[in-house]
Amino acid sequence: MSASPCEARADGPSPAFRGGCGDGAPAASSGARQGPPLARQILPAVKRGLTMRTATLGDGDARGTIMRIEGPGRAIGGGGSTRPAAATGFRLSDAMEPQTARASTPARAAPGLDALIALQAVAPESMSEKRRRAVKRGRSLLDALDGMKLALVQGTNDPSDLRRLVAGLRDRPGGTGDAGLDEVIAAIELRAEVEIAKRGG
Repeated sequence: MSASPCEARADGPSPAFRGGCGDGAPAASSGARQGPPLARQILPAVKRGLTMRTATLGDGDARGTIMRIEGPGRAIGGGGSTRPAAATGFRLSDAMEPQTARASTPARAAPGLDALIALQAVAPESMSEKRRRAVKRGRSLLDALDGMKLALVQGTNDPSDLRRLVAGLRDRPGGTGDAGLDEVIAAIELRAEVEIAKRGG
């Protein structure tokens, strides 16, 4: 009588029949085909640690905390970052230096007819002939300037006013001996010269 597969080997049943020996399970036949062995999956080892940065809030300021993960179950905490310096606010006084305001000299406007009338009113009745002629000449120049200004506003052109200015400047009798009156006449003459130069006279 032939021996059973479990009794054929003194050192125990072969792996093919080990599952059916001793527990009453039927033994697999030697001719049964087994599937291909499963390939073992090999995971790559972690060679370098991971760095994780977290942020916590404390006293209204953000403080960074660095944690380095070296492997499973190992974490090394780093020191907290220093608190950033407080930003300096913009101040207008730093950007702009105080500058000393320059006293601007107001432009002297050409005296009007009222100034000549006032000078004539305060003058004594025995004023010299030079002063009388200077006042008359000043009034004539002012009338011509007013006529040119009115023509400019109305959009017209009256050459007679320009001719009066040229004639008035040509006849210059000289000083009158009154410093105030001579200053007024000089200002009127300057204004007349400007108007003549503008019109190419």
